[in-house]
Amino acid sequence: MKRRLSPLINDNFIKGLNILSLLVFVILSFLIIYAHPKLPAYIPLFNSMPWGERRLFSSDINVLFPAILSLIIIVNAIIGISIYKRFTLIARILSFNSALFVVLGFLAYLQILFLVF
Repeated sequence: MKRRLSPLINDNFIKGLNILSLLVFVILSFLIIYAHPKLPAYIPLFNSMPWGERRLFSSDINVLFPAILSLIIIVNAIIGISIYKRFTLIARILSFNSALFVVLGFLAYLQILFLVF
């Protein structure tokens, strides 16, 4: 098992991006746990929609943020590990995309919180 995880441990670029992804994921999870009881019943989730009821969604959707982000981190890590020896660049791109997706998800959640509070 340790031999399969060696690309994540030895490659500094991938290791740094995975640490960033996990750190932002943990911060987002704590923020969701802290803010969820204080949120109203409906939050503006679809910010690209016109103003009104179509833009709102139940605040229980907050549980899906960490679930989706963790799924993306895990899937990209598994794919990156499996293709690292043949396609190092693609494994690094997958790690970068995971980190970017997590950071953008965090920023989207912050935008929702700033709109609500």
